Amino acid sequence: MQRLTLALALALCCITQLIHAQNITLEQKTQTNLNLDIYSNDLAHIQDSRILGAIKLNDSITIKDISDKILPHSLHIFKAGDITEQRVESPPTYQQLLRQSVGSEISLIEKNDLGKEIRRSVTLLSVDTSTAIIDNQGSIETIPLHSKQWRIAFQNNTAKGFTSPAIRFKSKGKKHTNNILLSYLSSDISWSMNYILAFNTKNQKLELKGLASISNNTATHFNNANISLRSDQPQPAKKRSKTTATSNTALYKLLKRTSIPPGQQTLIPIVQAAGIDAKVSHRWTSYITPQPNKKLTPQHPNSYLSFLNSAKDQLGKTLPAGKAKIFTHAGSQAFQLLGESDLAHSETGERIELLLAKAVDFSITQRATGRQDTFDGSITSSQFILKNSSAQSRTLTLSVRFNHPSQIISSTYPVSNKQPLSARWNIAVRANSTHVFDLNVRLKHPRYPN
Repeated sequence: MQRLTLALALALCCITQLIHAQNITLEQKTQTNLNLDIYSNDLAHIQDSRILGAIKLNDSITIKDISDKILPHSLHIFKAGDITEQRVESPPTYQQLLRQSVGSEISLIEKNDLGKEIRRSVTLLSVDTSTAIIDNQGSIETIPLHSKQWRIAFQNNTAKGFTSPAIRFKSKGKKHTNNILLSYLSSDISWSMNYILAFNTKNQKLELKGLASISNNTATHFNNANISLRSDQPQPAKKRSKTTATSNTALYKLLKRTSIPPGQQTLIPIVQAAGIDAKVSHRWTSYITPQPNKKLTPQHPNSYLSFLNSAKDQLGKTLPAGKAKIFTHAGSQAFQLLGESDLAHSETGERIELLLAKAVDFSITQRATGRQDTFDGSITSSQFILKNSSAQSRTLTLSVRFNHPSQIISSTYPVSNKQPLSARWNIAVRANSTHVFDLNVRLKHPRYPN
């Protein structure tokens, strides 16, 4: 008798809990904090805090206003008691609506020749990936699912009221009011870096502005969020190492909370500096062989802009890799686009170098001035005419490559670096001037005819 009484009491308790189970919905207005760690590969780690009161066993909690691009397998719910079940529910797809409507009435809507819509009610009997079987007033027919002639209308209750993704969970309950924490990954959120550089050609100073471009390609508005921009890639916990790190792994935390609207790109300045010491230099590579080219065609070297990532110049911080647009001006003169380049990831103390374009105001003309045969090769004489038409002095890094082992006999300028098959010179060329560089080289090779 006592056992029966105990069983009845337990059953009554369970029934009471089921009867009094609540359906609780948490919308965005219950959000107390939002953190976004955004990666550069269309992925973000979202941590969303919502306030939730005491809950009982079998209470059903629905959380709305989450990312519609949530990756369900990444969801973790904290501080909500022991979770007994959780799922992410999304609006149904076309195929899901069709499968849910099997055995029910649907409407086929098509337009006649006059453009008027005609609606027919039929019963959906079965469906596969491309064809549906219907009962049309006792006639069993097949229709293609993807047709330009008609569209399908479903009953109102087919979608079960889902218009946006939601998280649903149950737990063993919790006694206190506190913030629960949702942690999940979302696709279609990314960031990239863009730089605008203004180079004053008169005083050789540079202004730099770095803009983080955050792309939110979800349908979700992330309101008043703490945002961190990461340049590494997320890894499973078992692959992470606390003792190892790479130089291009960095975290850029925005100083202010920011709202990221859906389907938009938001630009946020994270680096600004002015008065940076910078210089423009030129590089050109030449080739000297026993049979030199006698053409006198002026060539234009590649132009580079370089500066130091130093605290002295208001930098001295990690700079993410990104696209850089370089403008030039002289004092009050209007800005002109000098070029666009890739700025590589840079740490404090590193020299940054950007490839600009061909230097139209600097030319190099190379010509062969003589050749003398020797018992083991030849002596080749060359002349380089360096013309700087700009109003500023320029440094030319001239690299010469030889197709045979070489020895420099004489050179107008001192050699900066010499290898058996190459040599390099750094030559300062004054503004609006022409310099002549003569070079005599011994090449060791089989005898060539003149």
